[in-house]
Amino acid sequence: MKEVIPKTIICFVAFLFCSCENLNTQIEQYPKKNVFERVATFSIDWSANLKTKNLYYTNASIMLNDTFSTKQSICLRKNKFIAKSVSPKSEDFVLFDLDSKINENKNIEINYLNSKKNFNCILQDKIITKEKLEVYIFRIKDWGRYPESLILDLIVLVTKKYGVIGSYYTDNNLEAEKIMIAPAGDLLNEYIDYSKVQIMTLK
Repeated sequence: MKEVIPKTIICFVAFLFCSCENLNTQIEQYPKKNVFERVATFSIDWSANLKTKNLYYTNASIMLNDTFSTKQSICLRKNKFIAKSVSPKSEDFVLFDLDSKINENKNIEINYLNSKKNFNCILQDKIITKEKLEVYIFRIKDWGRYPESLILDLIVLVTKKYGVIGSYYTDNNLEAEKIMIAPAGDLLNEYIDYSKVQIMTLK
């Protein structure tokens, strides 16, 4: 059964750019068809190479304390996806740490201007597909917000080879994950049972 909720719970579209040194990993375009109309949060739009630097542009947004970051940079440095807000300016921060252990809680700390924003990022699961693709399933706590009432977590499916391949929003209660809002990309339906999850769309 599908329900409809306003788009305001979802962040705006942004472009990500980064300046990373000594990179030896090239993120490729994900070959599987996107069955949803929207692209996954932090998915790669396009990339460029400048000597030893790999630059990746994606479509995501970050809700800070008193504003939104509508332009950031992102890159893969070893086993970590490093991001940086361009407007407002921030320091580099670790977005996804692929060396995390299952159920390990890592802090995403964004230092910008004279302020700081923290998110908890949990590696919920790690799946190896039949194609030998390692997929890391991260949950970022309290990533989206429906004004004054509903706080949402962001579930992100991340790979080293292709970057983010899928995402959706869900209830921020770890024990009651029963809704899927704005699903996008590849959610690995072959490997994950979503039969008891209620899908919600945007209006």
